[in-house]
Amino acid sequence: MGTPSSKWYLHITDLPLRNFIDVSVDGNLAALTISGFPAQEDLLAAWQNIQVEYADAIGNHGHRMHSILYRDMSVLDTNIKSIECLVDVMQKVVSPSLQDIINEYGKRLNRLLLTQYKFDLKDQENYHANLKRCLMRKSGLKIDLDLKKIQYEALTKGADHPVFKLSREYFQNILITLSDYVKYAVQDNITVYEFCDRIRRFNKYYEEMESKKAR
Repeated sequence: MGTPSSKWYLHITDLPLRNFIDVSVDGNLAALTISGFPAQEDLLAAWQNIQVEYADAIGNHGHRMHSILYRDMSVLDTNIKSIECLVDVMQKVVSPSLQDIINEYGKRLNRLLLTQYKFDLKDQENYHANLKRCLMRKSGLKIDLDLKKIQYEALTKGADHPVFKLSREYFQNILITLSDYVKYAVQDNITVYEFCDRIRRFNKYYEEMESKKAR
């Protein structure tokens, strides 16, 4: 029996994510305690209810996030290879008579890198300097790709286990992905419900972007 004044978390709308992680990863039911000394059976019953609420709230949104990350990885990989190919060809061109072709290649490079470099074959020094800048920016995309691969592998590994077997890396990588999306750090002090809802909104945003592209 717990003490009469004991309080503990019963729902994901109140439970901080960090406490949820402690129970999920370490089996530390005491992380559900708010005050006092709840009985072990009360904590276990609360945890079982919380797992059901979590499963309902997360639905297939976690798997959808995997798909989005995989797609982003594929796009980044394709873009990096396109940049490398374009730069390689442009580095070999020296004749000003091919300026029209270079203009088209330059547009594609700028579109891939979100830049506005000029590629004038008559100004060879600046021409090659800008190509080097493109390769430097491509290195940034490669770092981004490597980070997404790490996130994807952690999410995929975590998704293969039931809730109470998930790893801290699984949750940390989702928080990193959500932080990248909203452009500020999403911490583990949010509630479990907010965590699930943020994933849902992340997926909804990308679904809307996909719909717009398809029109």
